[in-house]
Amino acid sequence: MMASLRLGLSSAAVLFLLLPLLLPVAPAVRADDEHICSEPSGPQVQLPREWHLWKQEHGKTYSSFKTELERHIVWQANQQYIDTHNRYNSSFGYTLAMNRLGDLTEAEYQKQYGCIDHADNGSSPFVFYYSPVSEDASNLPTSVDWHTKAAVSPVKDQGDCCASYAFSAVGTLEGMEALANGYLTTFSEQNIIDCSGPYGNHGCSKGAVDRAFEYVIEQGINTDTVYPFRGARKRCHYKSSKPGVTLRSYQWIRKGRETDLQSAVAMEGPISAAIDASHNTFRFYASGVYDQPTCSSNKVNHAVLVAGYGTDEQGKDYWSVKNSWGVLWGEDGYIRMSRNQNNQCGIASRAIFPAL
Repeated sequence: MMASLRLGLSSAAVLFLLLPLLLPVAPAVRADDEHICSEPSGPQVQLPREWHLWKQEHGKTYSSFKTELERHIVWQANQQYIDTHNRYNSSFGYTLAMNRLGDLTEAEYQKQYGCIDHADNGSSPFVFYYSPVSEDASNLPTSVDWHTKAAVSPVKDQGDCCASYAFSAVGTLEGMEALANGYLTTFSEQNIIDCSGPYGNHGCSKGAVDRAFEYVIEQGINTDTVYPFRGARKRCHYKSSKPGVTLRSYQWIRKGRETDLQSAVAMEGPISAAIDASHNTFRFYASGVYDQPTCSSNKVNHAVLVAGYGTDEQGKDYWSVKNSWGVLWGEDGYIRMSRNQNNQCGIASRAIFPAL
């Protein structure tokens, strides 16, 4: 119903959009509503208080006056997109909100957060395919929430490190280990980011969950206390004397089979999945059951953790999905994604979990 916002601003467009900001500051403007920015010997420019509050909330700084003005224009256009979507909330069924990704154009967002490599280790001796307990969804629980059963760690934040594959892999490892041993241990994404390069991953640039599993099977993984997150790829310093978990193999869900994924979530635990997160509606998701019919079921670009499923008050089936963008995104770091909608966004296209 509403085309995706695409922002590609030329220098001329930037100047045109800045003209209203370059007018002299009127005495009637209250200091608590507008903030004034200027370059030495340059014009005074009014930027709204909301912009400065957003920068403060997310720790945003910019290298120059010009860069901040350009980023503000992008932010303002994104805010207009969010406001327009929310005016039609009854049609969409979910809301959007500004977050720390608001100063990125759509193209920049897709480039910075498209972190999935699609090559499979089909010939690996450690890979198997999941056989569901039941292929009839009516035989499965109507809802599951591993988050409330101490099998899911608190929401983490990958920051600017494009390594959702590591967070997704660690999330399902944590869940399976907790269910097997009765207590939750948090493992190290940084360990995978730094050390799984020989298995085909690329640190904070791109990677695959199955390659992370191959690394853990052969080398092990530390806890995040032993090997804390740094937000960038560093030299590998895995401590083999302090392995956090032993992994035997891993299993793929048959591609596109949401019932198989439902069975795995219900009977096995939290499951790693890859989705199409390229839309602005996902970027700015705030609440509700996310329904994006134009999502691709094949071109997935972001790894997440399926921590449960259920049905909302309006009868909409959903997957409870843990993201790795911090608690200020979505519903305290989670998103409810449409379930039983023809594998919408590819939720069951690359679902995978480890066997301890």
